[in-house]
Amino acid sequence: MLDGFLADVMRSRQELLMGNALLRQQLIVASRKVKRQIFEARERGFVVLLASLLPRWRNALMLVKPDTVLRWHRQGFRLFCYARPNR
Repeated sequence: MLDGFLADVMRSRQELLMGNALLRQQLIVASRKVKRQIFEARERGFVVLLASLLPRWRNALMLVKPDTVLRWHRQGFRLFCYARPNR
């Protein structure tokens, strides 16, 4: 517990806010009254965005595995690249 506190003291305010936003998003999904929590497309995008901005994003994941976030990132990249009209 002390290690986590000392690590948080060394983080910037922006990093703490993004980490909190990532945790809050997972709490929103976890609070749904369903058997299996499913992230909607916009929520996946938000998690991927925060993970790309947060250096220690793996530490803030509770509901999904890091591999899942990386898969969502690759899927979004494919959609971005292949959905654009040919020039």
